[in-house]
Amino acid sequence: MLQAPLDGGVFEYVPMLRTETDRNDDAVSALLAGRHPGVRTLSGAAGTLTLFRGHWSPHRVTKVLGDVLRINAVLSHVRHAGHRLNDKTYGLFYGRQPTAP
Repeated sequence: MLQAPLDGGVFEYVPMLRTETDRNDDAVSALLAGRHPGVRTLSGAAGTLTLFRGHWSPHRVTKVLGDVLRINAVLSHVRHAGHRLNDKTYGLFYGRQPTAP
């Protein structure tokens, strides 16, 4: 987190809800319905570094409130060279669709 908002912008996640071999559909459905007891939150203080396995740990940020933007940097790691985000994920990260090379 580079800059925290005045209010809101809370990072919520469920650590390792899914695995490479188990999608855990029932628990994911409960989470999406607001019935999963394992939701955790993290501090939104500026300078916070969070490392987690986002592909297996559903996560979101609550609505940012106030006139101060929530600014963060997202770093990711992939195992295979040449990996690219799909268009939907690219749009979520960058707010626009990718342009052709």
